[in-house]
Amino acid sequence: MVGYAVAGLATAPLAAAPMPSYLVPCEDITGDPAWLVWAFRETVWLSLAFSLPVAAVVAAVLAWRPGLSSKRAAAVGVCVGFALAAAIITNTIVSPTCWHDLNRVDP
Repeated sequence: MVGYAVAGLATAPLAAAPMPSYLVPCEDITGDPAWLVWAFRETVWLSLAFSLPVAAVVAAVLAWRPGLSSKRAAAVGVCVGFALAAAIITNTIVSPTCWHDLNRVDP
C-alpha cells in the first residue's frame, strides 16, 4: 500500500491551495484554474480514501489463493484501487454534478 502513501504525498502540495472565495457556476468549474485545483485536490484525496479499502479487500482475497504470492496479490489490489480512483477522478472532473436547492413557498 506504499503506492497510496506516495500518491497522497505527491498531492500534498495541493493542500496549500485554499478553496476559492468567489463563486462560479457549477458547469464552469473546470474553466477556472483556482476552482479546478481545489476540485482536483478534493477529488483525489476522497477517491484515494474510498478506493483504499477496496484495494485492501482485493489484495486480501487474492492472497488466500494458492499459487499467488502476497506481493503479487498486493500489486493487483493496488492496481485495482488506482484504476477505481482514476475512474472516479476522471468522471468527477469531466462531468461535475450540479444540484440546486428548491424551496417551496406556500401561498
